[in-house]
Amino acid sequence: MHDQRLAMLAGKAFFDAVKGYVIKFKYDFVTTEKFKEYWHSMADVGEIIDAYLSVPAQSAPNAE
Repeated sequence: MHDQRLAMLAGKAFFDAVKGYVIKFKYDFVTTEKFKEYWHSMADVGEIIDAYLSVPAQSAPNAE
């Protein structure tokens, strides 16, 4: 399953979606909701985005 996700992210469709994202939002402030809404409109990418956003942020090693 992980390999399928990596293949999807490396595919032409994903890069086309990134290009569309940049074109659509280049002059706009993007909220988390707008970000999710856009990516959910791109087939299975929304699932990957949700998984990515659900991972808690980690501190850098030795950060104080």
